[in-house]
Amino acid sequence: MNDASQPTRVSTSARMIVLLAALTLLVFTFTKHRAGANVLSRFITVERLIEAGTWSHDGSPLGGSVDAVQVDGRMYSSKPPTYSLLLAITAWPLRWISGTPIDKAPRAYLHALVFIHQVVPYVLLLYLGLRWIETKSDDRWL
Repeated sequence: MNDASQPTRVSTSARMIVLLAALTLLVFTFTKHRAGANVLSRFITVERLIEAGTWSHDGSPLGGSVDAVQVDGRMYSSKPPTYSLLLAITAWPLRWISGTPIDKAPRAYLHALVFIHQVVPYVLLLYLGLRWIETKSDDRWL
């Protein structure tokens, strides 16, 4: 255990491991993205919430999704709405700042949302996990 007189220090090797993990995630996030039905259904919901203020997929310029259900003649995502709402809350300022509609730059919006909601929390979790391990270990290699 570290005593109170010694400051906790993050070693270079530990920082390199966190950096390598973060870079690996970034590379796989932004190369050869496969937007399947699960992603498309949620993304159409986000686009409709931002651009039209509705949960309905009707009239979306992004097309349709096989992962949708029809209710009272309108198409909706079959996915729970909480994550789509969270994504829309994040996408709204991006739309407001850029001024570009989501359907004109869907990949840019999708990449930004993936980065904000998946990469940033992952890197933060790695960093906090490393800091916690350092408090519990006497090993100088950590």
